[in-house]
Amino acid sequence: MLRPTPDGTLLSFGVASERYRDRPGAYGITIRDGSLLVVQGKAGVFLPGGGLEDGETVEDALRREYAEETGFSVVGCEFLWAAYQFVAERGTWMRKHCSFFVVRASDVATAPVDCDEVPAWVPVERALALMVEEASVHAVRRALDADQPSPSVTQTRRMRP
Repeated sequence: MLRPTPDGTLLSFGVASERYRDRPGAYGITIRDGSLLVVQGKAGVFLPGGGLEDGETVEDALRREYAEETGFSVVGCEFLWAAYQFVAERGTWMRKHCSFFVVRASDVATAPVDCDEVPAWVPVERALALMVEEASVHAVRRALDADQPSPSVTQTRRMRP
């Protein structure tokens, strides 16, 4: 089940249409030493994450997708915000209900399972300029603006295991 945002705000990004089908998903924001972990694929640069499978919770989807795409395990996560992102992808029109989490990742990665995308640590401002989805850019900016002394707090912040 998807959670509402803590402040009750649910912004929409992209152009809405009646053609869209709903697709809930979970996405992770991990910042280390001023760089954001992203995945680069044919369609561009994205936050690690993706759609929920049948019977899967948002957190379960986050852990599965994050590991598949980056090779890192989610050690801890904290819900940050949710938004709609309207996209046309692979001939399908989707209204993605994106749940964003601040993620503390494992120190060591295994080989990613998803070979269509390549994980990369990119300086935050460069990553924001490259990212395809506006909702993800907004979520990263929210993570950076949260009541924290610096972006590296994602490593020390108290998170759910």
